[in-house]
Amino acid sequence: MAVLNEVIPGFIINRFTAAPSREACSMVEAGYVSFEDVDKAIVATYGPRFTFEGPCRLGDFVGLDVCAYVFNNLFPTLSNASSVSPLILKDVQKGKLGVKSGEGLCGSYADPAAAYQDRDTRLIRTIKAIRDIDASEQGAN
Repeated sequence: MAVLNEVIPGFIINRFTAAPSREACSMVEAGYVSFEDVDKAIVATYGPRFTFEGPCRLGDFVGLDVCAYVFNNLFPTLSNASSVSPLILKDVQKGKLGVKSGEGLCGSYADPAAAYQDRDTRLIRTIKAIRDIDASEQGAN
């Protein structure tokens, strides 16, 4: 179980989710990429890593020297926005609230209930697969 030593706005996960979301909006606003392509890149590369390691352990495997070098060059170029992206605010004002309204950043959802069901099924299958991997590894030790 994760322990937060002090109550802070957003706790752990909301804070962590906000940072890549802010950067995704910044890249889309600049015309570098679409929301769909941000998701494709995360799902195909970064996302699977989070099933077994977080960003801190990833840093250990990449090498903290490499992280320091990359971050030193990258951080000055990252978004430091302190408010919600105009792209999101525009959609909210138009009533495009995501799956629950039938339309969001990545397109339309003709059947919101089916979209939620599909997503929940995929998540449950992924969690079960991870548990199976963990169990087989523990049995092998």
